[in-house]
Amino acid sequence: MNLYTTLLFFHVFGLVALFGALVLLQNAGRGLRQARNWDEANPLVDLLRPAAGMFGVGGVLLLVSGLWMTVLQWSFATPWAMIGLVVLILAAVIGGITVGRMAAHLRRLARQSHGSIDDATRATFAGRGTWSTIFAINFAVVGVMWIMTTKPDTLMSIVIPLALAIIGALVGWAVVTPHGVQRPARPPFRHRQPAS
Repeated sequence: MNLYTTLLFFHVFGLVALFGALVLLQNAGRGLRQARNWDEANPLVDLLRPAAGMFGVGGVLLLVSGLWMTVLQWSFATPWAMIGLVVLILAAVIGGITVGRMAAHLRRLARQSHGSIDDATRATFAGRGTWSTIFAINFAVVGVMWIMTTKPDTLMSIVIPLALAIIGALVGWAVVTPHGVQRPARPPFRHRQPAS
């Protein structure tokens, strides 16, 4: 085992932390958007706290190990490495700030509130700007995984994460309705009645 493979382990671990945060966030967010009362919302609000920290930890691990691996084996002129690092730093910072602020605000609301969730509070759970940002981060990170794996030229290193971030933002915008209720999922297939 050498230093590069050790750094690669921490790099992958940082990616797992970042994706873990995104999974927690998406599941808590879906539940919050559908919650009818604070008894349903409170456990979901609690899931947001570790998600914010996981963005930070994942970002630091990705940044430190990625920079160190770039120095050891690649160079700062390697397009996929630099663009990947920039996108991951932005994802960790923007994700940590977005989720951290939302989680802190929702924790304050959860301590003060009981019973049904009013429309103004529901709007906090389901801000289209917030969820578009979070979905954009999800998709951009997948784009970074792609460029880190395939190691394309400069143009594709920029286009892939950017295009996926735009698609993610549009998906995030479409998933959340203006009134804060998640659109119901369509059944994957129709059940046919057997012929008699």
